[in-house]
Amino acid sequence: MSYQTYFEIGGHVLESYIDGHEGMANRPSNNPLKDLAKKTGIPQPLLKSGAKQIEKDTGMKPLKVVEVRGRGRRAQWAFRTAAVLALVDGPVPVGDALAAGLLITYGLYETAQVGIAVKEGLGY
Repeated sequence: MSYQTYFEIGGHVLESYIDGHEGMANRPSNNPLKDLAKKTGIPQPLLKSGAKQIEKDTGMKPLKVVEVRGRGRRAQWAFRTAAVLALVDGPVPVGDALAAGLLITYGLYETAQVGIAVKEGLGY
């Protein structure tokens, strides 16, 4: 899937082209277990029972550690989207500033949750 957009800024038409599946509309998934099952081909119930066994044996929480990648990808998506909104400036940038501010706040939240997930996942 690719995206092609045109912006008129100061009388000049600018073309923006994004190739691939990583467009702004493709927010990363919230379910790390589903993503891991799809990636590895191992059924979700089996992954879940294996994770519970590891937690029981070692005290580590592997699903929390797996969650880190998804949170990092969502934070990256939020920062990228905020940057695009800030760059695409209209005559009154108030809406852009609010949207970018909300996305940056969300990105910072996800980044903070990465640290918490790593800490909990490693058993600290």
